This record gives sequence, structure tokens and C-alpha cells, in this order.
Amino acid sequence: VLLVIAARDATLYFCFGTLAAMYVLFAIREVGLGPLALGLTIAMGGAGNLIGALWAPRFVAWMGLGKALVTASFAYGLLVFFIPFAPADVYRGAAALMVSQLFGDM
Repeated sequence: VLLVIAARDATLYFCFGTLAAMYVLFAIREVGLGPLALGLTIAMGGAGNLIGALWAPRFVAWMGLGKALVTASFAYGLLVFFIPFAPADVYRGAAALMVSQLFGDM
């Protein structure tokens, strides 16, 4: 079980490093976010982390540890998948990225 979790985490963090490097470029060049909008968008991830940390014990108690890990991994992957589909309009694009940050970082 630990080997599977380690392999999942190694893959996740390798891909996340690539995503993090491309995220800022995508948000600025394609969506058209300025520094303030980009900062607020990324800050939504921090809010999502806080909400997720407060909600995690109840989620694990409800689903069980194994199912919670699989469900959270699948949900994260699904939310990250939609980042490239953010509209090239500043307001709608920022809203789409904020939703992805808020719920993807839980």
C-alpha cells in the first residue's frame, strides 16, 4: 500500500512541478490576467487548502482512508484537467481558474 501511495505522490509532484511552471505563463499570456488577478487566483488555492484541511477528518471518517485517497486524487486530476479550457476572457478566465484553485487545492 505504501509503495502505491509513494508512486502516486512521485507522479503527482513531478506533474505538478510542470503544471506550476506553465500555470503562470498560461494565466498571463492566454487568459490575460494581470499581477493582482493572478495573485488573487492563486490565493484561492490557499483558501481551498484551509477548507480541505478542516473538512478532511470528516471526509475520511465518512468514506474511509483508502476511498478518500482515491476520490481526492481523482477529483484533483479532474479539476486540473479543466485548467487549459479557461476562457481567454479576463473575467471568465479568472473565475474558471479561481474555481479550479479553490476546489482543486482542497
